[in-house]
Amino acid sequence: MRVVSRRLGLWGIADALLVKGRLVKAVEAKALTFVSRRALRGRLRHVLAQVVAYGLCAEETLRLTLQGVVVVGSSAVVEERVTPALRAYVEALAVGLRRAAGGEDPGPKRGPRCWYCAYRELCWAAPKL
Repeated sequence: MRVVSRRLGLWGIADALLVKGRLVKAVEAKALTFVSRRALRGRLRHVLAQVVAYGLCAEETLRLTLQGVVVVGSSAVVEERVTPALRAYVEALAVGLRRAAGGEDPGPKRGPRCWYCAYRELCWAAPKL
């Protein structure tokens, strides 16, 4: 389902939304990824941020309260409660994305490891401030 948050300037298509009464949970499926609670706090933090962003968008789109998120992986199904700290973290990421997209943040500088990055052409083509 397409979800939008005008306040955060984000939109996306959530894999699934679980609605029970006035509560909603966003679901993200990563069928080929080993998922655990620990991985979502570490190397898969971006996946947690993505599904929380979908949840915040769903909250605004459906006018419901975000209760939590669910990540379905190849190894497990992990359910996370959305805390105020997690909500603030994702909202801060959204602000950073808007700054970067608006040209306010020049982004990372070219470095010795840029040669293998899939975004190097896009990054190098962006105007530097």
